[in-house]
Amino acid sequence: MNCLRLLLIAGMTLAGSARAATLNIGDPAPSLQIAHWVKGSPVGGFETGRVYVVEFWATWCGPCKESIPHLTELAHQFQNKVTFIGVDVMEKDTNTVVKFVNREGGKMDYHVAIDRPEGVMADTWLKAAGQNGIPSAFVVDGAGRIAWIGHPMDSLDKTLDQVLAGTWDPGLAGKRLAARQQAQALFNEGMQGADDASILERAKKLEVLDREVGGFIPGQTFDAAEFLQQIHFSSAMDTYQKAVMEGEDAATLDQLEAKVRAQSPKGYDFESINKRVRLGLGAAKAQRLFEAYLAAVGAGGDPEKAADLGRQLGELKLKNPAQYDVFARKLLTSPDILRRDVPLATQLAKSAVDLSDGNNATFQDTYALALSTAGKIPEAIAAEKRAVELAKTDDDKAHFQATLQDFQAPPSGAK
Repeated sequence: MNCLRLLLIAGMTLAGSARAATLNIGDPAPSLQIAHWVKGSPVGGFETGRVYVVEFWATWCGPCKESIPHLTELAHQFQNKVTFIGVDVMEKDTNTVVKFVNREGGKMDYHVAIDRPEGVMADTWLKAAGQNGIPSAFVVDGAGRIAWIGHPMDSLDKTLDQVLAGTWDPGLAGKRLAARQQAQALFNEGMQGADDASILERAKKLEVLDREVGGFIPGQTFDAAEFLQQIHFSSAMDTYQKAVMEGEDAATLDQLEAKVRAQSPKGYDFESINKRVRLGLGAAKAQRLFEAYLAAVGAGGDPEKAADLGRQLGELKLKNPAQYDVFARKLLTSPDILRRDVPLATQLAKSAVDLSDGNNATFQDTYALALSTAGKIPEAIAAEKRAVELAKTDDDKAHFQATLQDFQAPPSGAK
């Protein structure tokens, strides 16, 4: 399974096609052009003698979220030696990023910033370096030059050790990066249907290059045959996932799943991945159902159709409490809904609370709103008190306390 990591380490793909790199290892680091510093004091530039890690991410990116604890661990490990900066390059809504960082709390314990609306950091760092996915990290050495480019989970700690010790070889690092980029480009060709014989021939040349640079995938040996197998597997998985998201019939999905299973590389945990894929099926279908329901209860909607769709929403058996919470909150607050089904919203909000074992402050707050809207004030107060207890940040606690005070206030006109 030597080549499998090449695909799994890629993270979430950014929009746009791949381009030739103009920012390479050994080049001066581009400037930091930040719209807003969310956490930590602003970093104006790269001080001589100081090492930096500049990592690019987004709140909706699953692999980025998985990298956050690792980056925090490294920030603690290299405290006073390396400055870690996480730059959100995919979102313009400051509030979304701030809320996410506040929820993470100490789990995201390093400088966090947001790219400018025009995407300056994405252009001058990621795209300039030919990095087409996030998370992606850059190490800037004490001379203000790019020392390393890669995935933050991929030997970043060992790289920092060598950079700090003065034993890092940027020339060799540049050769390894170029080889990885060649492998990724070849992989992309294979995914787009390039001839197997051509892919295999060029992959064998990469085997030679792999030996010359001492391995361009850390801790692994590039194998041409395994690389081709991975392309076949990834192509089958991609087709399967698209079929899931498009809601294909069960027989088609079972057939595609069997094909993926048969092509899974040795040692690959297909069962765990497949569970997430199948959960995506339920989530995608639920989202389509919810959108149809919103249309039915909006302007020009169909009350009879809305009743049937509402019944289907109420019968959902989702595994993701956050999806229930989003649905409930939308039903309770959207100004586009002309016929608001409060009992349905309350049911969905309660499902989010139950699936989270009552331990999520946001879900409790939504449930309290539903209960209040239904006129069940004592129950709403109890739920909001629980939200206050569970709040992870001072801002959230203050918000929930203000809502609680509103629920506890005497009705308008009461003496």
